[in-house]
Amino acid sequence: MIVIISAVIVGAVIGGLTLLRGWALSVLWSWFMVPIFHAPPLSIAQATAVSLVVSLLCHQQIPQKDDETWDAITYPLLVPLIAVAIGWIVKGYI
Repeated sequence: MIVIISAVIVGAVIGGLTLLRGWALSVLWSWFMVPIFHAPPLSIAQATAVSLVVSLLCHQQIPQKDDETWDAITYPLLVPLIAVAIGWIVKGYI
């Protein structure tokens, strides 16, 4: 029973982080690709799919020490948020 609950929690966290990356990509796409290249906007589902494909093609394994588990949790959460924050600043200059 504890294994099932743990698997559900891990799946929810990974799914949430995946959707966060999709949201960040859809926002950045709408800010930059739509006006510059006249590309159609991406929904969060489409952006999540693109993000997953790109992640599979460009995956990089970063070796971690045993005491860096906090980094393994915060890095995937902060990267999309920082990307949107930097994109928002850049958008102000376009």
